[in-house]
Amino acid sequence: MTFDLKQRADILRSWYRNISVQYELIRFTKNREFVFLSPKWLAVDRMGFDKRYNRIHSIQHFQEILFNGARFDNINGVFNHEQLNDHVFNCYYSLAEYNNGIPYTSLRNDLNDSKIKSEWLKNAWRDIKSYDFLIDIDAHIGNKTLGWAKESMILITDLLDEYNIPYILLFTLNGFQARINLSMDKIDPVKYSYDRNAERNVYQFFTHALKLLHDNISEMVDYKTICIDETRLGKLPYSIGNNKNSVYVVWPFLTKEEFLNFNISDALISNVRDKIGHRGYKLFNIYPLCPKYKEENFINMVNYLESLNKPNKRRIENG
Repeated sequence: MTFDLKQRADILRSWYRNISVQYELIRFTKNREFVFLSPKWLAVDRMGFDKRYNRIHSIQHFQEILFNGARFDNINGVFNHEQLNDHVFNCYYSLAEYNNGIPYTSLRNDLNDSKIKSEWLKNAWRDIKSYDFLIDIDAHIGNKTLGWAKESMILITDLLDEYNIPYILLFTLNGFQARINLSMDKIDPVKYSYDRNAERNVYQFFTHALKLLHDNISEMVDYKTICIDETRLGKLPYSIGNNKNSVYVVWPFLTKEEFLNFNISDALISNVRDKIGHRGYKLFNIYPLCPKYKEENFINMVNYLESLNKPNKRRIENG
């Protein structure tokens, strides 16, 4: 089913006014950057609605940003009712988790806001508490590559399970994403620095790990654009995803079994509206039970993939 922009905007307003949805969303956005971006398939002149560096730590933050901040023209701060009739966007949140979160701004993107964000961005990496390793496998709805994407993610999550590495897995409309929350600086703050300009940093290491997954597990793994720096984003669970020809919910799976049995129709708004409540609570009760040494486990997995990737490798035995 296809939707015009007016219908899509009505869907967004209806979905995001649902208090249950709001409560689920803010579980993910606390101490992370919240972003709404116009889909790439929309006209370029609509990019004025895009907004980055938003802070959402409460229901009130969410309501203010989505129902006030999203209504301001990004260029001149003028409230424009006519443009709102077909305003469509997708929601994202940062891979970086910060100790103190994103600074407060007025939402109007005025000169004062620009100064606040500019100053914060200079040293934002110093406030990073953890940085998620994101595995992104893209496909196309209605195309057999969605099935390939699922098979690829099954292989990858089997490997993560083998090394006892916890992850959040979700359907993103374009395929599937797995996010692994890691504090690599606890292992070595120099080798895994959050400073993109450092000689060695966590982004280099994660890009290397993604390339190993690409070379050894599935060529559908994106390793070129995901972990470039601290500004990278991932789709926000329980948000509405707008593809050119479809509208679905970005759906996180509570269990591996739920993922294995997933059908794309399961992510239709009509099929998930009554299931949304308390899922985030269950999800966040599952993943804190992760192993204490998950960072070490992750490094061990990377070492294993490196052993597979070495050409002309041979086994050396005593004697």
